[in-house]
Amino acid sequence: MPINVEAGSTSSYDQHTRKIIWGFERPTVEAPNNAVHHEDQYIPLQISEVKDRAENIPEEALRTYLEAIPQFSKQKSTIFAGLDQTKAMEYDYIFIKDSLKILEKEAHELHSKFTTTSDFNKLSRNLQDLKDFSKLLTQGTTERLYTLKHQGSHIISKMVWDGQIERLNAILHDLNSLKDDEEERRFSAVNILIYKLQRNIFQTVDYMYKQQIISANALKEFFQLKNTLELAALNMYYTTEKERVADFFYELDRNENPISTLHKWDCANYRTLYEVLDEREKRYFSYLSLRTFKIYFETSKSTFYDSLFEDDHLFHTLEECFSKFSKFSLSKATKESNNGEINQYSQIGNKEQALIHIFEALIKIFKNSESERSKTIAFFILDFIQSNYDLEILDFQKGELFQEKMNSMSSRFQLMAELQNIKWYMAKKASSESTLTDDRKSLGGEVVMIYKYYFLLIPKIQQILSHDELGNYVQNFKLHGEKFDVESIIEEIMSVTKYYSVK
Repeated sequence: MPINVEAGSTSSYDQHTRKIIWGFERPTVEAPNNAVHHEDQYIPLQISEVKDRAENIPEEALRTYLEAIPQFSKQKSTIFAGLDQTKAMEYDYIFIKDSLKILEKEAHELHSKFTTTSDFNKLSRNLQDLKDFSKLLTQGTTERLYTLKHQGSHIISKMVWDGQIERLNAILHDLNSLKDDEEERRFSAVNILIYKLQRNIFQTVDYMYKQQIISANALKEFFQLKNTLELAALNMYYTTEKERVADFFYELDRNENPISTLHKWDCANYRTLYEVLDEREKRYFSYLSLRTFKIYFETSKSTFYDSLFEDDHLFHTLEECFSKFSKFSLSKATKESNNGEINQYSQIGNKEQALIHIFEALIKIFKNSESERSKTIAFFILDFIQSNYDLEILDFQKGELFQEKMNSMSSRFQLMAELQNIKWYMAKKASSESTLTDDRKSLGGEVVMIYKYYFLLIPKIQQILSHDELGNYVQNFKLHGEKFDVESIIEEIMSVTKYYSVK
């Protein structure tokens, strides 16, 4: 049976989404006290009853709700694979335009922070170029959606826009030259401004590709220019949202790591790279994400770990071995051999032996280290190797239960990111200190659907926590904490909202 919400608690999401949740429109009432004027029609519901009914909401209705909200549709979900992001397009376009205006204002406020006048002038020129490009983007979007109806016109337009990619890339790198690379200045106001402007460019090219304004080849060429992939990996970590929402007193820790970060809704544009890049480039971007995490976010000293990333030693060793010992390469070599047989281990040289020793050391740390921090780094490196390189010469090193432990750790980080996203969404929607109660009431309708989403996550969370392995104290504690926070916010919002059922 449909649930109704008290008058005065209209949510900010659209009419279509509200129909999905309630199945009918709330009756219009003249007075704010719905319970008094509709006593003969509606029965008040307890929170437990609301939750019971929410649990029976069809999953297809939940999917439709999630797809209507960019923060959910763009988040990588453990419940629904491949949520449709079509409705997020308008949000992306508005965000790109509005954020550029905000960043222009921030740039002028930081005028005195620039080392030289020439640096500020260079920033101003690039900002103007981005503003000019934004106007062209409006024109391109309009043409794409409303004007160019003939396929031939689309092709010509796309060719013209493809030519603009190099221009955007030049702005990206010109901005990068303004950053201060000194360790203590990494998070300076100027550097953060540059990262945000670069983020605007990365989001722009992603939007253009998804709107079919540019071709897949043009997007690929954009990331192949200079060291653009390196800048993308760095930007992916440095410009995701992290803030304190005072009303809920929650520190919204973004839990930066190679798995959680790439799965986040505000990093969805970086996942597009895996649609257009060559296989080696995909592996390289995954490696850059791992390297960025290790160098900038996991700074514990370790001679062993440092040696893996020095001069990209790990990546080059893996690539060399992969070209020689991947299952595909071995299969091909077997077919080409005279007698149809090949002994893969007879070909192992120094590089391959070195890789086997590295893999053995990582597994030993992952299984036996008393330091959870060290174990976690080993996991991310092993996950990178397993996800990107199918090497038979490493299979026998794994031992019993290795894959089960790897899958458990991976799921832990995925669920953590998903719970944090739910918490962030609810907290941001109710972040006005002066009207906190009203803002929480405005979420009263949506929180029923959010509870259904959370309800589907519970079995996955419980499965992870039931295998409370020794050495995962910190991660399990964090997962417990995220679960508790989401439950608490849902409870708080429901407690200030009145729910009714039709008699």
